[in-house]
Amino acid sequence: MSLEIVMGPMFAGKTSYALSLVRKYTAQGLSVFVIKPSIDVRYTALSEITTHNGDSLPCYTTDTLDTITPEMLEPFSVIIVDEAQFFTNLVSFAKLAVDTMSRSVCFVGLSGDANRRSFGEFLTLIPLADTITHLSSLCACGKKAYFTRRLADGHEQIAVGGPEMYVPQCRYCYVYK
Repeated sequence: MSLEIVMGPMFAGKTSYALSLVRKYTAQGLSVFVIKPSIDVRYTALSEITTHNGDSLPCYTTDTLDTITPEMLEPFSVIIVDEAQFFTNLVSFAKLAVDTMSRSVCFVGLSGDANRRSFGEFLTLIPLADTITHLSSLCACGKKAYFTRRLADGHEQIAVGGPEMYVPQCRYCYVYK
């Protein structure tokens, strides 16, 4: 039983990381339950987690983690929550799955929004985590990118999009360009 947090900006390979975990645990004979928010329909309206380059696996899609019961989690050893920043009640779900049910859970999400602020409740999981992985992307200038810039103004914090709407940036490019 453990809680892992995987975070980073857009295009850092977070969903690819999640897919590799699914494949690794499945190869070890463990049952994996993958969850994504129903708001994420960037690449498909199907119940799949999908990377920006089209790699995908089936998943359970929901608007809220509150509908996921202990009975639903019972058959699974590992639970992976992709795009976790879009969900509420993350701490109570983590405590149920990890502390009460002794499951290994990985929450995957954005380290911050396009304004470098906390995104939803995602960062509230940090004090509960056994492992935190902060992935980076690549800025157009060639440096490591830890931030996400939105290309268009006028959106609320939640504006689901892909490369048409967001780019990863290093600190210098985020602040000065």
